[in-house]
Amino acid sequence: MAVNSFSLWIGVGAVLGLVLVFWRAPAEQAVQNLCAAFGVLVGAWMGARAAFVWAYAAAFANCPQQMWMVWQGGLSGPGAVLGALLMVGLLALLLRRSVWQAADAWLAPLLPPLVVMSWLAAWTAGVAYGAALPSDSLLAVATPPDGSPRWPLQWVAALLCWLLLGAEETSRRRFFAGQRSARMVLTLGWVLLLFSVLRVDPRPMWYGLPYDLWAALVIWLLGVGLFFAAWASWRRQRVLS
Repeated sequence: MAVNSFSLWIGVGAVLGLVLVFWRAPAEQAVQNLCAAFGVLVGAWMGARAAFVWAYAAAFANCPQQMWMVWQGGLSGPGAVLGALLMVGLLALLLRRSVWQAADAWLAPLLPPLVVMSWLAAWTAGVAYGAALPSDSLLAVATPPDGSPRWPLQWVAALLCWLLLGAEETSRRRFFAGQRSARMVLTLGWVLLLFSVLRVDPRPMWYGLPYDLWAALVIWLLGVGLFFAAWASWRRQRVLS
């Protein structure tokens, strides 16, 4: 069973995210948070694979058994975010935890390393690439699979996500539970929107726009909704107290 570099980079990001979850957790909650975060990763994986298979349904129609060969790559970033959010809600319900506190404890530490590594994985796999550049351009980077010189979209996206999501993860300015995770989803949404516009690789289209752009818009709107829902929950608790 051959494992491609895309899956390896994603795996590295997942491991780093789990380490960060464990490190950030209070000692009495470290093991539970680690197990829950692993469950969130499973949800992210399921969502990522389901979204990819749906987007490329025609390609899987003739070889349906390949739908389960996740070690060969084929994951959707927006699908991963949606799957992770659904799993946070489910696990919070099962473990009787506040969904907002659960999102901050289980999802927020996972996002920075996982998103950064996902963009680097896209570079190694030769997907989500930028426009072609002259070989003598200072900005040109050899891009797999053919090594053609291109604008380093994946590297720029990885750097921007590391700066923005990392700053949010380490920030101590938090006014209510759920703020950190909601702002991360919101930030990720507009970053995906921006770089979806800049991508030039072939993608499935819907109503004249690529699927990933629609998905990024959904994630951005979801981030807005999560932020105001968390804020409303905090305000309601303050009034009741």
